[in-house]
Amino acid sequence: MKRMRVIAQELNLKTKLNTFKAQMAQQAQEVYNDWEQDEEGLDPELGGGGICDRITQAIQDAIVNNIEAVEVTEGGEDGSDHSWVIAYSATEAYGLNIDPSVYEFVGGYSWTKVPDAVFTADDIEIFPIPREDLGEIE
Repeated sequence: MKRMRVIAQELNLKTKLNTFKAQMAQQAQEVYNDWEQDEEGLDPELGGGGICDRITQAIQDAIVNNIEAVEVTEGGEDGSDHSWVIAYSATEAYGLNIDPSVYEFVGGYSWTKVPDAVFTADDIEIFPIPREDLGEIE
């Protein structure tokens, strides 16, 4: 692990993020696997809510545990119920997202588990965010 961390220090942020996409997908898979819903689609802790916040946290954990000199925060838009990750350094910023259709169906404000979802590195979307748009989160 230490060798990977040293190598990651020498690369740009997008390359670093791409290096750990498989680990991010694995951690998201663990969140999905732990998601319990009864026959009515209710989770004992989340009720009818979805797991995008938990998946966002899992991706953030994978990033901060493997890449130095990077900060993370939650992305999202006003009026949207979906969260995703923003990873940023002093000079770069990227959004990371797994489309919720991979793991959950939504109807109104009730989310149900997509049966037998499997997460892969290809499910992790990485897209640039203008660094100057981060404003107050620094």
